[in-house]
Amino acid sequence: MSSVNSGYFVSDDLMHWKSLCEEWILLNERFSRVQNGREKAYAYREVPNVSMLASAAWRCGNVALQEFLIGKDGTDTGRGRCDLWIKYPDDGHEEYIEAKFSWQSLNPNAPLSRSIATLNKAVEDTKKSGVCPSDGSSIALSFLCVYTSRHYSDTSEKDINRLVNCLVDSRDDIGCQALAWTFPNEDVEYWKNYSEDKVDLAVGVVMMARVV
Repeated sequence: MSSVNSGYFVSDDLMHWKSLCEEWILLNERFSRVQNGREKAYAYREVPNVSMLASAAWRCGNVALQEFLIGKDGTDTGRGRCDLWIKYPDDGHEEYIEAKFSWQSLNPNAPLSRSIATLNKAVEDTKKSGVCPSDGSSIALSFLCVYTSRHYSDTSEKDINRLVNCLVDSRDDIGCQALAWTFPNEDVEYWKNYSEDKVDLAVGVVMMARVV
């Protein structure tokens, strides 16, 4: 599934995330539609983004739980924190997810290095957490809030296409096994019609995942 405004790619390791990505996109689009582009759930950092993915998991018929303590290193005594847990009733598979959040400018001169580092940080923290699921897998996740920079006034919709294409073409090099994005129409239109100068505006969100 792919278009400029929204789409996703999943590898064989996360093929079951197809429906998850679809519902995540639809939920973000519905939120922006209800808010007429004035508020964006994805612009409020990590926790609201994790909430949207948890909601997508429930809508897919799975069960999900956020922000809870969990045993570390395969013992009952150690304690770690899990950002999101998803269980798939069909086969009983469980996923323990560590999430991170970052900002990505639409400025064509803005590098992707910070966004890539965010996913790598999620991988690093997943390994450090010591959470060892006995019947499941650990997944590192990053959410990138894409915004138009006040320092670059010539940003246009073509820059959205450029960023998406860059991420799609680089996903193997990044080590991204699931990539999803959405730039809701209401958010893009609100940006295009916004009259005040010198303001950064969020226009979309990208989600990247890697099995650890």
